Amino acid sequence: MEIWTHWLSLSSQIALGFLGAVVSLLNEWAGKHKVLLLLSFAVLVLTSTIATHQEWVDAAREKATAETKLSDSLSKLNERTEESTRMTALNTQLQQTLLGSNETIRTLSQQNFDQLTGGPSYPVLTPLPTLSEPNTFRFFVSVVGENTIWDVSYRVTAGPPPYDPTQEELAKLLAGQGWETLGTLNPGQGRPLNYLIRPSLDSVSVWTVSVLARNGSTVHFVEMRFNREGNYWENQFTIRKGSTVLRTQPWRRLGG
Repeated sequence: MEIWTHWLSLSSQIALGFLGAVVSLLNEWAGKHKVLLLLSFAVLVLTSTIATHQEWVDAAREKATAETKLSDSLSKLNERTEESTRMTALNTQLQQTLLGSNETIRTLSQQNFDQLTGGPSYPVLTPLPTLSEPNTFRFFVSVVGENTIWDVSYRVTAGPPPYDPTQEELAKLLAGQGWETLGTLNPGQGRPLNYLIRPSLDSVSVWTVSVLARNGSTVHFVEMRFNREGNYWENQFTIRKGSTVLRTQPWRRLGG
């Protein structure tokens, strides 16, 4: 609001009041100067009216300006809110992308580690008959799982556990001997062990096969017996890795 319009309106009102007092107190003088007083009253009333109108116009203009500024501020605030919401959504999307990337990296790292070590794959032993001697078998080893098993070596012990080694066998074990090297086992590939087994026709025969590899060691408890009624061989086995049982097979016809 312009200051001059306020003071002009106020001055006009004061002057009107002063003239009213003069007319009331100086009747004789007022009667002689009626024209001057009328003109003065008219000028002061017109001035007060113009000043009051200008004050109203200024107030309306200031109100419109304030409303425009408020509208602009609200619009900017809304734009900033929308921008903040957009940035929050982008950050959330970026975090999800990063989490997905981390999971992909973790999966690829695990796959690479499994390929290098053998991962969860483990060997399984199956007795298969030889063609050279009757009732004589050889262990064939194959891979359960998708990964290659590296640096495989094994040791076969006949008889049920616990195994009591001879002095010669104990000396070899202490010297790191007594293990046969098999090398690499690929999935889908069977390999024979350099060990012939001759199970008894009259009782259950038991072997303990210890297998060492890059991804850890497993122990295989293999049993065989001859079924006289059916005239065929049966076997069952248990595979352990530490205290975990990886696989068991109940008595089953060999080759069946």
